[in-house]
Amino acid sequence: MDDDAYTYALVVELEENNVPRLKNKLVKYFQSKKRAGGGECRIQYEDRSRTAVLRFRREEDRARVVAQETHEIVLDEGRLKVIVHLPEESPGRPVSRRHYHRPTLDHYMQSLIG
Repeated sequence: MDDDAYTYALVVELEENNVPRLKNKLVKYFQSKKRAGGGECRIQYEDRSRTAVLRFRREEDRARVVAQETHEIVLDEGRLKVIVHLPEESPGRPVSRRHYHRPTLDHYMQSLIG
């Protein structure tokens, strides 16, 4: 799949970064519509970092994930709490805004509200 198809970015802040195979666990969790409200996505994550960037293929998947700001991933060792937010809300390192489509997200969120 072409990386350009994954245009809807979301920043993930991790409570803990000392988890084995964390990148795989994040992908598995956020691709689950049942657990995270997510869908098909890719992740940018460097070992030992406290942040990651998810890129969803569909805007609707990102909107469902961000609507639930705090997520808990069940691990063998316990639970990992993560906070998600849109890239422009991040006070930390910048995320490329090239793939950020706020007007379309606002339209989708308004359609959910009514």
